[in-house]
Amino acid sequence: MNRAFEEEIRKHLGDTPIPPGLAALFEAVSAVYDKEDELRDEEERAMSIVENARDTIIAADLTGLITYVNRNAEEYGFKRDEVVGKRLLDFIPGEYHPGIIADLALLALGKTAAGVIEVNTPKGRLFMEYRSSSIHAGGKVVGLQTLLHDITDRRQVENELAKEKERVEERVSERTRELEYERAKLAEIAGHMTMGAILLDRDGAVGFVNDFARNLLRLDDRNRAVEVLAAVFGNVPVRDNLAKALKGESTRVKQAEAEGLVFSLSFEPLARDSDVFGAIVWIFDITGQTILERSKNQFVAIASHEMRTPLALIRGNAELMLEAPAVKDNAELRTEDESIVKSAVRLLEIVNDFLDIENLEQGKIVLKTEPVDIVKTLADTVHELAPLAAKKGIAMIFDEGRAPELPKIPLDRYRLQQIYTNLVSNAIHYTDQGTITVTVKHDGGVASVFVADTGIGIMPDDQKRLFNKFETGATFVRSKEFGSGMGLYISRILARLMGGDLTLDHSDFGSGSTFRFSMPLEPKPGQAAAV
Repeated sequence: MNRAFEEEIRKHLGDTPIPPGLAALFEAVSAVYDKEDELRDEEERAMSIVENARDTIIAADLTGLITYVNRNAEEYGFKRDEVVGKRLLDFIPGEYHPGIIADLALLALGKTAAGVIEVNTPKGRLFMEYRSSSIHAGGKVVGLQTLLHDITDRRQVENELAKEKERVEERVSERTRELEYERAKLAEIAGHMTMGAILLDRDGAVGFVNDFARNLLRLDDRNRAVEVLAAVFGNVPVRDNLAKALKGESTRVKQAEAEGLVFSLSFEPLARDSDVFGAIVWIFDITGQTILERSKNQFVAIASHEMRTPLALIRGNAELMLEAPAVKDNAELRTEDESIVKSAVRLLEIVNDFLDIENLEQGKIVLKTEPVDIVKTLADTVHELAPLAAKKGIAMIFDEGRAPELPKIPLDRYRLQQIYTNLVSNAIHYTDQGTITVTVKHDGGVASVFVADTGIGIMPDDQKRLFNKFETGATFVRSKEFGSGMGLYISRILARLMGGDLTLDHSDFGSGSTFRFSMPLEPKPGQAAAV
C-alpha cells in the first residue's frame, strides 16, 4: 500500500482494523497513487534532461507562441522569462518567416519539420539547425516542440571553404588560360622551328612532333615517329640512344645522312630536380654548313698543296743565302735572312697542319705502329727543343725518375713525336721566363706525360674551347706569340686515334699551364674517342 495513503487512512481509523471489504479498495487506490508517483518521477527526470540539454529546446502552441525554453537559451544571452510569451517569429529574421509559417502548418497536421535558419540573439545572429515535432494530447495536436543546434562555427567554416574553393577555381581557371596560351605560343614557335623535335614521355610514348620533323619523316601518325626515325637514319642507333636519354644520358650524333641531306641528331633527357620525366630528339639540318665546311677544307687543301712547294723553295734559298759571304759578313742582312727562314719554317708548319687536318678528318691517315719507347722518344724531343728554350732563358727540366721502366707500346712513332713536339714547343712559345718541366708518371696501367710551364696561362673561358679547330682564344691573341689554332686540335685527334688522350690538366691565368698526354700500356684497337 502506498505509504502516504496508508498514513492518511490511519489518521481516520486509528487502531481500528481496516474492514475486509475496504482493504481491496484501499489497495487499488494505493496502486493509483504509486503510479502517479512513478509518473511524477519520470516527468522530473525528463525535465531534468531537457533543462540540462546542450541544445536549446523550445515548446510553443500552434500559433508559434513560446510556452517554454530550457536553460541552454541563457548561453546565447537570453533570459527565459523574456523569451516565454513571445512568438517564434520575433527571434527569426524576416527572410525566414515564410518557411517557418509553412512549417507551423505542417506541425498542426501532426507532421515534422527540419531545416537551417538564422536566429537573432543578444550575442549576434547565429546559424541554427532545427528539428520540430508536434505535441499531442487527447488525440489532438496541441502544440510543438523544437530542438535548436548551433552550427554557426560549422557554417563559417563551410562559408570559408566555399570562398576558398571559389578562389582556387578562379586561380585554376586563370592558370589554365595561361597554360593554354603558352601551349599555343609554344606550338606556334615549334611549328616554325628550322629544326626537328620529337618529345617522348618517361614510358617512351611520343607526345609531340613538330612540323619540321613531321615533314622530314613524312609522318601521318606521330606514334610511329621513333620507328620511322630509326628507318630514315638507319646507321644511327636511335632506340639505344633514346633508352640512354630516358636514363638521364645525353648522346650527340654529329653527322647522319638522310634524304640526300646531312643532319646532326641530339638525344637529350628531360629532367626536373634529377627526376627524368621524358626525352627529346633534336634534328638539325646541317647540309649547308657541311657543304660550306667541305668547300672550305677543299680550298685549304688545294691552297696548302700549292703553297708547299714555293715555301720550301723560299726556305731552301734563304738557308743557302745564310752561307753566302756577303750575308755572313753583314749582320743586318744575316738578321733579315734568318727572319725569312724562320717565317718560311713557320708557314710550312701551318701548311702541314692544314694538310694533316684534311687527312685526319677524311680518315686518310694510316697509323704505322711499331713498338715504341715513349720515354726515350720524349727525351729525344726535349733534347731537340732545348736550344729554343735556352735561347729565351727558360730552364728545361726532364723528370723521368718518377716512372718505372715502361714496356714499349705499339704506336706510330712519328705521330707520337708530333704530339710531344706540339706540347713542348707550345710551352716554349708561351713562356717568357721561368721553367718548363716535363714529367713521366705511371699509374694503373696508364702512362702519362705532363708538360708544365710558368707561362701566360689560359683564361677560364678559353679553356673550354682549347681543343677546337682554329681556336686560339683571347688569351693567345693578347700574347706576342700567335698560332694557327690547329696544333692542339690535331694532337688530340692523333692521341685518341692511338688509343690515348690529350687534356688540359690545369691552368691558372698568369701563372702557367699543365697539359697531360695519357696512353694505356696496352692500347686496344678502336679505342680512339670520337673527335
